Amino acid sequence: MKHRESFDREKDARAAQDERRTSVRNREYVAPAKIPTVEQAARAWLDGKKVSESKHGGPIKESSLEFWANHIDRFIVPTLGAYRMDCADTALSREEARRVESSFGLTAPSVNKVLTTLSAIFDKQIALRTIRFNPVSLAERMARGSNEVDV
Repeated sequence: MKHRESFDREKDARAAQDERRTSVRNREYVAPAKIPTVEQAARAWLDGKKVSESKHGGPIKESSLEFWANHIDRFIVPTLGAYRMDCADTALSREEARRVESSFGLTAPSVNKVLTTLSAIFDKQIALRTIRFNPVSLAERMARGSNEVDV
């Protein structure tokens, strides 16, 4: 299905066209239909982890895989799974962190671990050149105690 953008001014249309031409020329353009959703990217990332080696050369521990699968199934997919990777932004990541903390009663360190998993998923998509930016890397991590951070 084709999608045509419309613009209020010709100047905006020309600017968008120039931006697309530049990204095609730089081999950075990815058709919107080929950009995966957060859920698709997360599942592909986890599948890749299942067959890759750990830093020490052996297989990744089953407990680590279960840990990541828990993050994906319980927190990432229910909150961000339907969004396309290029539509998720830092504000959305912050909102997800707040929602995860309040809905599931997680501690700040646990929320930070979920954000770290989400950031790794975005980093993998950057490496695959389906997106250009990791919004989770800019999201402030949560803290409690003397260095409390409001997210």
